[in-house]
Amino acid sequence: MRKIGDATHRSSWPHRLAKWGACHHLSGELAATATLATPIALTQLAQIAMMATDLAWIGHIGTEALAAAALAGMI
Repeated sequence: MRKIGDATHRSSWPHRLAKWGACHHLSGELAATATLATPIALTQLAQIAMMATDLAWIGHIGTEALAAAALAGMI
């Protein structure tokens, strides 16, 4: 059993504190990244949904209109 004054007990305390600090810092960075990435990801999904809807609707008009819409979407 270790005593409070034991050398191994004293040397492990800074290691534990540094490990907790690194984990806490990483979770804060991940939260900040998720906060910034969420609107970008939602905008990208909305653009994909609009393009898929537009191409499906234009596909009923004809093949030339579908080809023109696909070319315009790439540009």
